Amino acid sequence: MTSEEAYIAIMFCAVKADEMVTREEIHSLEYIVTRFKGFVAITPTHFQNLVDQFLKIVDQEGLDTLIAAAKSALENNLKESAFVNAMEIIMADGIVDSKEKKFLEKLQAAMEVSDERVKQIVDILAVKNRGTTADMFEGESADKKFYT
Repeated sequence: MTSEEAYIAIMFCAVKADEMVTREEIHSLEYIVTRFKGFVAITPTHFQNLVDQFLKIVDQEGLDTLIAAAKSALENNLKESAFVNAMEIIMADGIVDSKEKKFLEKLQAAMEVSDERVKQIVDILAVKNRGTTADMFEGESADKKFYT
């Protein structure tokens, strides 16, 4: 797995964290991929093949297996970025359910993002998504999220 594919794998895990994958989520993932200059080698066909491959891995072996594979392939300077984009995917609908929260906690550890940095990221994403984040963490305020 290349570093670029590992980054996409992390984003795919965020999409799959609630155990459902919608066409809209895949389009969001495609949008993230098209924004990064490093992903120019990822053609639409390659992207679809990756999604199919990741879906098979997650369905057969679970999210943890794909996260572990992605972590080992992902360049260190992209880990925080991958975490932020995964959080953005999950927080975009304004709700972070218990499965998504558990995923984010695992991803935070895997990407080696500090609790203080996560708090900053959550605060920024909450402002960015204002209007959709009222009960984001199932009744918890954003400042209590994963780092309590």
